[in-house]
Amino acid sequence: MRHKGNLDGIASRDWVTTMLERATSIPGWMSVAELTWLSEQAKRHRRIVEVGSFMGRSTVALAETLGIVYAVDTFQGSEEHRGFLSCAPPYFLLEKFRANLRPEIESGKVRMIVAKSVDAGRSMLETPDMVFIDGAHDFKSLMHDILTWRRILVPDGLLCGHDYENGTSPDIGQAVRLAVPGFQVMQGGSIWYWPPTSVNASIEEPETVHA
Repeated sequence: MRHKGNLDGIASRDWVTTMLERATSIPGWMSVAELTWLSEQAKRHRRIVEVGSFMGRSTVALAETLGIVYAVDTFQGSEEHRGFLSCAPPYFLLEKFRANLRPEIESGKVRMIVAKSVDAGRSMLETPDMVFIDGAHDFKSLMHDILTWRRILVPDGLLCGHDYENGTSPDIGQAVRLAVPGFQVMQGGSIWYWPPTSVNASIEEPETVHA
């Protein structure tokens, strides 16, 4: 006879497998370890803002929250996507995102905000308790994103972002080091986060502390 604890563990593994299978079927650059980290953090937060959703790979992980995910994106791509999107039909990213997140959009769990990050931050009525930034990767854009959303994040809320020192853009490391003193980086991935106390130590021990 199986104990309830064993059944809970099996159910948890099945949930993670299902989420990862769905997320990794969507084009994007986030690793399995990073998707798992995001989903675990999302379960501990209720009002999540994602800046830069692309086709929804990371949004699937964030949608494991019991609350709401606000997906903020122009859905026109960033500078690094220009070549890829030059041959794509109009509204390609927008329609891909809607198709990939259809169940969550229809249920209201994921709410699309089609706008520039700074504009969305200025008009945001909800106060997020988690913000994940993965928008434009140039220094100026990332600085604006961090400063905009950090101002309206709840006290002790989780501010995090993707592609720290993974070769994507040197601007990311420069902006994060300047704008987010004391940030840390998840083990086995390139997600930076702040403050350290906002992350469950049982999920990830910090790899590096940056002053």
